Amino acid sequence: MKKFLGILSDAIKRKAPLFAKVLGVNMLTREETVEKLMSRKVFFTDAKVVDLEPVKTWDKAARDFENPSGANLKKIGVYAISGQNNKVKIFKHGGMQINRDVLSLDFGNMLFLKAILKKDDRETIEVENCLPVWSHYWGGGYFDFIFFILAKTLRITSVLDPETLKNIKIAYPLFNTFYEKEFWKIAGFTEDQFIDTRKYKVKAKTYYIGNTHSWYYIQPYDVKMLQGIMSNADVKQTTGNEFIYVSRKGRRVLTNEEEVIDILTSLNFTILKDEPRTVAEQMTIFNNAKVIIGPHGAAFANVLWCKPGTHLIELFPKTYFPPYYRYLSKILNLKYAAIFEENAGETHFSGLNDDLYIEPSRIKRALEEIIAEVKQTAES
Repeated sequence: MKKFLGILSDAIKRKAPLFAKVLGVNMLTREETVEKLMSRKVFFTDAKVVDLEPVKTWDKAARDFENPSGANLKKIGVYAISGQNNKVKIFKHGGMQINRDVLSLDFGNMLFLKAILKKDDRETIEVENCLPVWSHYWGGGYFDFIFFILAKTLRITSVLDPETLKNIKIAYPLFNTFYEKEFWKIAGFTEDQFIDTRKYKVKAKTYYIGNTHSWYYIQPYDVKMLQGIMSNADVKQTTGNEFIYVSRKGRRVLTNEEEVIDILTSLNFTILKDEPRTVAEQMTIFNNAKVIIGPHGAAFANVLWCKPGTHLIELFPKTYFPPYYRYLSKILNLKYAAIFEENAGETHFSGLNDDLYIEPSRIKRALEEIIAEVKQTAES
């Protein structure tokens, strides 16, 4: 059934541009969108490849991690669109149409087809400057919000002058999570700057937009912008929680966690339970850590706040091991390692929810080696 649905979805996507042309519009690809916007660029960073070194894995590793690899970074930019010289529409899902072109700024523009088939009775708000920052109804997850929405917003606002920023409104389908609101506050934005596109149409004199980086690899410029907001948060310097184990619940759970926790406790690790914390608390925990270990998950987005030289060890199931944090550790100058479940094959999104079992002896051996390195570094 999954295979059939996948084939059906691909078929619909292939036919969608033809259907759009019948309606008199062009559904652009990501590449076509960037090409169309280049004449209006305010800021631009070209594509490039970042070399990734082999990863320390303590046996039984996925081949991709044992070998050198390349992270292919996509082009990103900031573009200014005149709302007076162009016909601009922002749909409920945050997607944009400029004249006849439906842009693909994030991860596809298929929602456009659903949007035009439904009555749009939203109230119109007129503003000076608008920043349409996201074009999907998903994206409220911790990792997604930070790297796809917050990062893009910070990139765009970083190249605008103070007068423009004073009159800027940020438009997207709001998720209203507690960390979303806290991140906006830390980043220096106020509640009255946001417009929920689910509820309102936006008409602006100027629109400032940006395209999203690739799924796995965020451009270093965006990483730098994200790191910069930590200075606005109440991050405390503490002692006693230098070794951290990040627990998970729900999916990608370490099934033998209890016996692993016995080892972690003997090595003076703090067990970080999977429970709500403020953004400032998470920044403090990760900024003070020297060694962090746990199953792959969104909580590791917080390595953004780590000091250079911090050790990150990811635990992976044999079916799902994306390179998000391997790459991010390279950009942040962290010391990255990974421990895989036995018989690791190829990573695939279908394994997203799979739990994992790691032999406790392998975790103990890895941590004893890393702790010895940390102590040696501290003494030198």
